Amino acid sequence: MGSSSKHSAFSSENTTRSVSNVKVVFGFRTALQIHRSMHDPRMRALCDATAPPKLLEQPAFGLSTCSASIPQAAPSDADLKNMLERMRERNPHLAFDRPVHLLVKSGRKHPTPRAAFHSCASKIPSRALLRLDEKIAIASPNLALCQIASTQMDFVSLLLILWEACGTYCTSITGVHSGGSGLFDTKPLTNTRSLKAFCSKNSHLRGSLKIARCLRYVADGSASPRETELALYFGLPERYGGWNLGIPRMNEKVIASEKAFAIAGRRSFRCDLCWREARLDVEYQSNQEHQGEAMRISDSRRANALAAMGWTVIGITNNEASSLSALGTIANAIRKQLGKRARRNVGNLGDRRLELCRKLGLIPFW
Repeated sequence: MGSSSKHSAFSSENTTRSVSNVKVVFGFRTALQIHRSMHDPRMRALCDATAPPKLLEQPAFGLSTCSASIPQAAPSDADLKNMLERMRERNPHLAFDRPVHLLVKSGRKHPTPRAAFHSCASKIPSRALLRLDEKIAIASPNLALCQIASTQMDFVSLLLILWEACGTYCTSITGVHSGGSGLFDTKPLTNTRSLKAFCSKNSHLRGSLKIARCLRYVADGSASPRETELALYFGLPERYGGWNLGIPRMNEKVIASEKAFAIAGRRSFRCDLCWREARLDVEYQSNQEHQGEAMRISDSRRANALAAMGWTVIGITNNEASSLSALGTIANAIRKQLGKRARRNVGNLGDRRLELCRKLGLIPFW
């Protein structure tokens, strides 16, 4: 994961191997998809109904770092087809979309149904390429994110990718396209500390400065796309259409007091959107996780336990998260709890907030 390997989401061997015989280097979204499926076989099962059930029993495995070298030219269609088939045979749990994204220094650049080629003239940072086998390497998640950021991508779209990469969920933004709603309880691809160190050390890479400017609005540990959307809507400055309430900590652990333990029977709690200094917990009450009488009782006990420790709990249902007026009411409640004044430093704020909601996916475009 670049220069901050000790903070990497994945472990790798300490030995750096030569990559002189590598024929293919995967980058951009393909690299992220491979990392995802390598460490979570559910990814293949999610997108492929024919995936063997035994995939779910396969453990994650590490990658060895290799010297920074990109193939001079693109492989032929026949060579690429053979390598992709060999990858699937040796690693049947891997999942990635077509066309695959390949890094080359020169040669054919025109895309084919099987591959899209990206010229890579910049020096590749040490430990930023990881060997999959003797002929195939992949970009580290940090490098792949810089590559994605170097494309024509708007600010909000890049934020959503970074949040997902640093979160514990996976959608088609960083994983494969599928008919499902995505995966939860996944390993993060990276984290904000690792990304910051990587971009700082490798500012010559296209996209690194763009990511560095975004990181002040990125938090680790978001557990779902909706949590990410709400955190950005409430936390971003007004010039972007947000409420300027500050980016919350995500799924922050709060240790229960003895009184709270007596109420809820739990030694700790996870707060979805947490402003710890204000003892404020904003909980997204998804339809999947908060249905039924047992969950209502659990939610009530949890809220009462946190209240006993001086915390305020504000719940947001899925219906409220899809309503601009309801979100405004909740945002004002958060602002009041944080002790922030309502300020309008930009014009057309209502239009900006509507546009941000649409870009985030909180409400649809009409």
